[in-house]
Amino acid sequence: MKKKGQTQDGKTVVGDVFKLFDSSGVPMDALLSAINDKGMVVDWVDFINEALLRGWTEKTLRQRLEHTIQDVYGKAHADEWQVMFDAYMTHCNELELLANEYGRRQK
Repeated sequence: MKKKGQTQDGKTVVGDVFKLFDSSGVPMDALLSAINDKGMVVDWVDFINEALLRGWTEKTLRQRLEHTIQDVYGKAHADEWQVMFDAYMTHCNELELLANEYGRRQK
């Protein structure tokens, strides 16, 4: 894992969590629990981007993480994550549409 920064309340934000999960075979819940137990937080944008680059779909991400996040962090955090995830995926989809439109106009 790579330190990416700090939250306003002083927690270390870590990236490369998906890469670690994907390459180590450590169960997601165990990995997230270890990060949480150390007082660190996951860079979820980095996690989502890496998962998408490795072929995970939005549906797969949602299915794999929804219950795991609730089990590790609790329902309130899982609900917040879901809102963030939906907003981020909407943003990504809008950017893709804009890029496609720009590509068509350049032809």
